[in-house]
Amino acid sequence: MASKRRLTRNKKRACDSHKAFPTAHAAIGAAYRLGTGMTPWKCDICHQFHIGHSPAHVRRAIENARA
Repeated sequence: MASKRRLTRNKKRACDSHKAFPTAHAAIGAAYRLGTGMTPWKCDICHQFHIGHSPAHVRRAIENARA
């Protein structure tokens, strides 16, 4: 069986490149201040919350729901 070390290392790098928030509430507040298209998610590596751009299909679904 192949080693999973490479996958864990890549996830760790992705986690390190984002600011971590201790609670979902803090991440939602920061996402709101940064503007549209930003959403929080819970990280599998550090178990804190990060924010980033929403995928295009999620943005389209939100816009369609508002219309």
